[in-house]
Amino acid sequence: FPVTILRVYYENKSMNDSAFYYYLKAEKIFKKLNYKKGLCDMYMDKAMVQYYTCNYTEAEASLIKAIKIANNLKLKYTEALIFLDLGINSSAQKDYEFTLKYYKKALDLLNGKNSEKFKIIEMTVY
Repeated sequence: FPVTILRVYYENKSMNDSAFYYYLKAEKIFKKLNYKKGLCDMYMDKAMVQYYTCNYTEAEASLIKAIKIANNLKLKYTEALIFLDLGINSSAQKDYEFTLKYYKKALDLLNGKNSEKFKIIEMTVY
């Protein structure tokens, strides 16, 4: 998807207005195509730009949209990453109670997994 490439390009160049423009275009296309995984990834990427521009409320809203999709698609690893991002976002707002809550949810999702990916995330949270 060329739109996806453009939004990442502008995000990497810190041209946030252009990145958001292409996020909106990507969102419309992914919804029209019913491409839920792409939509989930786009919401996660969009949340990171929102986070880096200190728009924490919008970042949280984007991550909540992403987690709903990841949950419906049963993407446990993606869900865990989203919970970690929610924890980071909450920490930036000095809401440490929610930070710990989100980190615990990430760990709970990964509990019992043997994958190295999951072990790396667990070590990052501690």
